[in-house]
Amino acid sequence: MSTADVVDEEYTSIEMDEIAKTIKEKFRDTAPSRTSGCCFIHRVPAKLHNRTQPSAYRPETFSFGPFHCGIQSLKVTQDLKLLYAHTLLTRKIKQNPGEEESAATAATQTVKLASSTLVVEGRWLTLFEECVSSIKKIETKIRHCYSEPLDLDSREFVTMMVIDGLFIIELFLSYYLRKFFRVDEDLVDADPLRCNNWLWIGVKRDLLLLENQLPLFVLEHLFDILVFKEKFEGVPLMKIILYFFKNESGLLPAKLPLDANLEHCIEEAKHLLDLLAMLLKPSPKTTSHSPSSPWNIKNIMMKCTSRVDDSTGENKRAQKRTLWMPPDFIPSAAELSRAGVKFKKGSDELTFMDIKFVDGTFEMPQIVIHNETALMLRNLIALEQSHDKSIDMICYATLMDSLINSAEDVEVLRNQGIIVNYFGCHEDVSNIFNNLCFEETSNNHDYYHNLSEEVGVYYKKSWHTWKATLKREYFNSPWTIISVFAATLLILLTITSTVFTILSVMIKS
Repeated sequence: MSTADVVDEEYTSIEMDEIAKTIKEKFRDTAPSRTSGCCFIHRVPAKLHNRTQPSAYRPETFSFGPFHCGIQSLKVTQDLKLLYAHTLLTRKIKQNPGEEESAATAATQTVKLASSTLVVEGRWLTLFEECVSSIKKIETKIRHCYSEPLDLDSREFVTMMVIDGLFIIELFLSYYLRKFFRVDEDLVDADPLRCNNWLWIGVKRDLLLLENQLPLFVLEHLFDILVFKEKFEGVPLMKIILYFFKNESGLLPAKLPLDANLEHCIEEAKHLLDLLAMLLKPSPKTTSHSPSSPWNIKNIMMKCTSRVDDSTGENKRAQKRTLWMPPDFIPSAAELSRAGVKFKKGSDELTFMDIKFVDGTFEMPQIVIHNETALMLRNLIALEQSHDKSIDMICYATLMDSLINSAEDVEVLRNQGIIVNYFGCHEDVSNIFNNLCFEETSNNHDYYHNLSEEVGVYYKKSWHTWKATLKREYFNSPWTIISVFAATLLILLTITSTVFTILSVMIKS
């Protein structure tokens, strides 16, 4: 073997070692949780960001978590986050002596919380160090919650998590405690978040973006250290968060009990957006697994194309995703109304997704449309797309897209109190629902399957249309009713007169 051959072999060996080392480093940098599907905070695909201007998935005021922490325009609120974190660490809560609580439990919680969250000046730094130490111990677990490697060193990452977590806790806690406590008036007057409507709207918006989430267990770790330091039985973090969402999200029903599904949400929710999705999820009692039908909502997608799993017994061997076809069958709300279908506002204790169709009547709980409704719905849909756990938001968006095609359809639902429009004209509301779903949207089941079939059967019966037309054309006002009655009476009298005349002639003959 020549010297040149030896050199070539050594060079090749070194090159292979370098390639193997590079691949090994890539494998090491790829977190196991990401490859195993355990991460639950994802980036939204760029093509969805480009669908709306500004993007419905990108924060505009506050950055929470690692995905957007480096954006320069969001760093201007960093001082506000530090202020809130310091306020939480140095909080002194005083019971309001002039405020009488209506419930005995509220008074009991007030005494416990007031005595247990008193933080002595100078102790806040020790508490902060304890927070940092606690988050540092679970840093790897937190990193694995995100769908991609994070270009932050340990110090930057832990500091960011602690500051963001303390800010969010103080935001929720101060909002909740205003119900039971007298807070420092000087602090309220100097609070730039509550005094600035732009910032207040911005923080509520940015808290519910999929890319802007913190793992819920991070908030629980910090909350246990700072607020429940004395290990008393007080107000749980979840109740504080639910109180904020109920009053500020604009999506939860007006009379939703704060204790509804509380234990389930604590066990299942991964982050704040996931918690909201679980609170909105409709009751499972109407879920159907019946065979496919031409009236299935999957087959009546007006502007959304999607993929669904065919899992019937005879097709298991050929199971695969198929495109949702454009709908030609489910009519709009105005068409259904003309066909005799009635629309009725559902219970205030149900979410807007708890829709029923009973004896020709749509029962639909109220949904409030405001400036951020479309953004929240888009992020809930993106959340459903990011994992296999269905929250039925795609099914709801599909159904509403079919029911609402124009301003006339919005008017039908608004007249019954089903839609409350704080957003703009009815055409704007129609555009929201018509543009929620894109071709990327997919789902593997249909929550409203039974409802779709029942609507189809009812709509195909001509009798319902005739009855509705008769009522609309001839019985829509007292004057038309009187006219119809008079005309009917005149016809009856004419017939009676004719009959008597004929009988009289027959008798004489």
